[in-house]
Amino acid sequence: MYYYIAPFIFSFVLSLSLTSLTRRAALKYGRIASPSEDRWHSSPTALFGGVAIYLTFLIATLIFITPVTKEFLGILAGSTFLFAVGIVDDLHPIKPYSKLIAQIAAAIVAIFFGIRIEMFTPMLAVPLTILWIVAITNAFNLLDNMDGLSAGIALITAGVLSVVSAMQGRWEMVVISLVIAGTCLGFLRYNFNPASIFMGDCGSMFLGYTIGALSIAGTYQHASNLVVTMAVPVLIVAIPIFDTMLVTVMRKLTGRAVSKGGKDHISHRLVILGLSEKQAVLLLYFLSLITGIIAIVYPHFNLYMIIVVGALVLVGLFSLGIFLGDAKVYSKEEMELAREKIMGKNSNVVFDTTIFYKRQVVEILIDFILVTVAYISAYLLRFEGTVSEQNTHLIAKSLPILLLAQLVSFYYVGLYKKMWRYIGLSDVGSIIRAVTMGTLITVVILVLNWRFSGYSRAVFVIYWMTAIGLVTGIRLALRLFREHFAEIQKSKGKRVLIFGAGDAGSSLLKEIKNNPELHFKVVGFIDDDIKKVNRKIHGKTVIGSGADLAKIAKDRDIEEVLIAISGLSEEGLHRLQSLCKDSGLPCIRMGKML
Repeated sequence: MYYYIAPFIFSFVLSLSLTSLTRRAALKYGRIASPSEDRWHSSPTALFGGVAIYLTFLIATLIFITPVTKEFLGILAGSTFLFAVGIVDDLHPIKPYSKLIAQIAAAIVAIFFGIRIEMFTPMLAVPLTILWIVAITNAFNLLDNMDGLSAGIALITAGVLSVVSAMQGRWEMVVISLVIAGTCLGFLRYNFNPASIFMGDCGSMFLGYTIGALSIAGTYQHASNLVVTMAVPVLIVAIPIFDTMLVTVMRKLTGRAVSKGGKDHISHRLVILGLSEKQAVLLLYFLSLITGIIAIVYPHFNLYMIIVVGALVLVGLFSLGIFLGDAKVYSKEEMELAREKIMGKNSNVVFDTTIFYKRQVVEILIDFILVTVAYISAYLLRFEGTVSEQNTHLIAKSLPILLLAQLVSFYYVGLYKKMWRYIGLSDVGSIIRAVTMGTLITVVILVLNWRFSGYSRAVFVIYWMTAIGLVTGIRLALRLFREHFAEIQKSKGKRVLIFGAGDAGSSLLKEIKNNPELHFKVVGFIDDDIKKVNRKIHGKTVIGSGADLAKIAKDRDIEEVLIAISGLSEEGLHRLQSLCKDSGLPCIRMGKML
């Protein structure tokens, strides 16, 4: 055990020392990252933290890797080459295609030293290995967009890799992984928010390449279960991959260059939605840890449990993508330019409709996965976690029928015309009707074609309950998640009173709750109708009348008044404006704001 703890501790201590020295040197020689429009940091920060990361890795591995293996030499050679390329890029930015060529060359180095994905034919091993290593390298490079994010995710990933490698008996990979983990932990002392040093491209590309190569050499690349072989490495680096895919898709949809930097990553979106920088980074740490734990236990599941768990992870990421996609990361000017670039002028409706339908495709895909998961789970629950060969045959015959019947039923009840954020009791009723309809149609077809021979009635009862729970649950979870973030935003927003406790005021409060980007925290209502005082509207109290405005504003730190009275005359409006002015408060009429 000491042999494996020592590399981690040594790397941690050495990284602490070298990072501190590197920071001082960077400040002394003016190697500083200045704030810019496409960067998140707001103050000048020392660069070249990747030098400390690389030197720590080099020294620690040369000490603890004995004997030196061919695969280790491949990782060291390829990562050293990319580290050098990163140094050049940090000093004098190079073209994206030049970096891509360098990454491909580094991946070929790994292949030359025997690191390759050998799950299919030898013909596919080379292109798949190149694609994987290049993808992970770029994923960590893109992930380096907020204090402590890339280094922290690399720490968690390396820790998971050490466990998975140990399970495979790849002890040299365990040591390399622990060295990476210790190195990143030491670096985080200076890189976590507020960061005093950045790793730069030399650090992010080095870490990305090393982790990409390790995820091949240290995981289940030769396992008999193809699903495990493919899924475990993906789960280990799920968050970097997800971030890259989300950024790529959203930039393509909005007509932006994929290779151009920007403040539209997962971390940025979480901050825009209301979290602090630290909270956003810690949340992504947590998600990475969850997918890592799943990767560790994944091989111990049977095939159908693997499919169910993997599918639920996929649904979770898809749903998170839908939620994060709503974050207003681009300015109105950027969105207008994107519309014109993609659709031409005067095409806002077409552009918005296109985005809406693409989102619907994702929602349909999620339901497709959930129906599959519910059906397989029904068999697992009915037969105590195992699925016989006979039941496998029955699933293969009936699942396509169930999927078609279920998705048609969802469409028939209008499920895809409704937005998930507004799910209510009527929507739950629609889901129950749709699942019931799809289940009955499937049963009827099975009876007519095969007389329901071999099928269990209990399976379909369990499926019915499970499908309702999953389809409803994912929509409700997204709504609750959105409302939680809305509350966070509102707690930081402008403290306002709504003048008018009628239908217009009620509608305005709902609009504010559903649109956190308005940045209003509604303290309560005021209304001249004395009968309404002390009553509640959607959880907010009618505090007093217009005559009490000045006192209420002072006592409750009100910053603005929103006038929401339907049919208000000009004379009445002037009176309310005068009340607000006398109280020292700005006021906005509802129609002018929305």
